[in-house]
Amino acid sequence: VKCYCLSKLEINLISIVESSFFSCATETDTTTMSAAVSSIARRSIVVVYGTRGGMSDVGKFAAFHALQLQSSVQSSGQNNTSVRVVAMSFGTEDGEDKGFAPEVTDLSSQQTVEECLRREDESHGITKVDVGNFEASVQQLEEAFKGADAVIACVGNRQPSMPRWVSPATQQIKAAVAKTGVQRLVQLSSMGIGDDKVKPSVIKVLWWTMLRTMLRSAHADLEEAERIVRTDPVCDYLLVRPMGLTPSEPPKHSWSVLHTDRGSLGTSIAKSDVAEFMLQEALTPTFSRTEVTVGPGTGESARVN
Repeated sequence: VKCYCLSKLEINLISIVESSFFSCATETDTTTMSAAVSSIARRSIVVVYGTRGGMSDVGKFAAFHALQLQSSVQSSGQNNTSVRVVAMSFGTEDGEDKGFAPEVTDLSSQQTVEECLRREDESHGITKVDVGNFEASVQQLEEAFKGADAVIACVGNRQPSMPRWVSPATQQIKAAVAKTGVQRLVQLSSMGIGDDKVKPSVIKVLWWTMLRTMLRSAHADLEEAERIVRTDPVCDYLLVRPMGLTPSEPPKHSWSVLHTDRGSLGTSIAKSDVAEFMLQEALTPTFSRTEVTVGPGTGESARVN
């Protein structure tokens, strides 16, 4: 299990932008330098979030963090970081509502994100896309993705009695990525999809059972979405499978990641923390063309267990 801690995401990018990577490069520095240079090339980010659902809330936080990062970088004198935001919904269920407010119990956090997205919509416009209209949706996404280096996609839901549309949205996002030459896609999925590397536990068995009974439509939708991303990939990608996205979970600005080895994770992670992880992976990739499961961190310094 790899545990990461991040208190100020903007410091990561600012330090990369302001550093010189070529003055003292050695053979042992090649991997670090390549990752840093790669991250510099990825300064144009598009965040796609859904208007409703717990998974979609992660996208709202991702958009918030990305916009805060953009403001911080620009304040430091760098003007080459850009963020665009797209809101997706299925059919006419939400009308023109762009669903700015995430469902969290911390009302201050909810209000902060809502106000940030509302300001962005008023100043630059947040594109509203109807997943039910394939051709129009792809066209709108292509327009939003032009010139982008990375896309963060958090759409749909895992809750009962909500429409399932992650897979058609993924198909549309993939088509737009292919057409516009986006280099990196970081997409939200779920624990319990594929081999999530989580060791057997009461919680895992319960969630596995729910995904194959009362939530089988969500399971099928998410399995298909992952298949779409992996099959004939059009860019570098990362599928992020979070543990429970409980609205009451407070952010720790840290996370634990399962990749190749099996391990145990906490049952719930803050939506904001998953969003921070996804934004960092969009800017400074550490996982390529693979899947990871993300759980809560300790809030302590970064370490590897």
